[in-house]
Formats: sequence, structure tokens, C-alpha cells
Amino acid sequence: MTVLIEMKRNGVRRLLTLIAVGLLLAAFACGQTAADKSDPPAYTQALVKEAMERYEKDGREKTLAYYNSDASRDGEWYVFIFDGSGEMIAHFNQDLVGQNLNEEMGIDTTGRAFGPEFLTATSDGKWASYVFHNPVTNAEGQKHSWIVKGSDVFFGAGWYEGIQ
Repeated sequence: MTVLIEMKRNGVRRLLTLIAVGLLLAAFACGQTAADKSDPPAYTQALVKEAMERYEKDGREKTLAYYNSDASRDGEWYVFIFDGSGEMIAHFNQDLVGQNLNEEMGIDTTGRAFGPEFLTATSDGKWASYVFHNPVTNAEGQKHSWIVKGSDVFFGAGWYEGIQ
């Protein structure tokens, strides 16, 4: 009798383990990031990776449509995409789409030209810090962005100091 009870317990443990693994795999398959916002650099990198995977899976048109919508923004967290000439092609703030990072848009209020620096990112990724409008506070703030060069476009995301 004791052996049967122990076998049942082991079976329940195995079942619960399988369910947990299945839920983790499902979350990964749905594109949810494993990192969380308590670690802004890791979360930022995960958002960019997720955007690049979406681009490969869903294609350019669907990906740009998604990141050009406010639905893609989660407070201060959002992905932006620009082409090799520096033209912003996806951003939740539609006023920025079509602007070029080599021009006024890519220069912060301190005079730092961060836009041209973005264009030096490689497929290994690059961090850039600059002052930019924060959609949560509606004020300028120090932003840290992770930029990665994809096959034909650049992907970026970042976080603002003091918001998490």
C-alpha cells in the first residue's frame, strides 16, 4: 500500500513538472520575454531579440505595422526600427516615423549626436545613452538603448533612468 501511495506522489510530481515545463515552452513560443523589468538592460535586450524574431517569423510588413502602433508600447518600454540610412520606419510615436537619425531627431538637447552612433551598431549589438522624451513622464530623461543591426534594418529599445 505504501508503495502505491509513493508511486502516485511521484506521478503527481512528474505531471506538475511537465505542466510547468509546458507552460514555460508555451510562453517562449508566444514570444514572451524571460527577462523582467527589474533588470532593465536584460529586459531591453530581450525586447530587441523578440522584435528581431517577429521580423523573421512574420515578415517586414506585419512587424512594422505592429511596432508602429501604440499597442506595442508598455509604458516606457517600446521597440523602434530604422533603416540603414537612419530613417525611422517603426515607432509607436508616429510623429517620429519618417524622420532621420542623421538629422535633428538624432541630436539630443545636450547636443549629443546619438543618431549616427546608432548606425554603427553591429549584429552583436551596441548600447547608447542619450536624452530623449519619456512617454511616461512627458519630460526628457536619460535613456539607455540597445541597438542591433538585423539583416536589412536596425532594431532598438531602451529604458529611462529612474522609472522602473
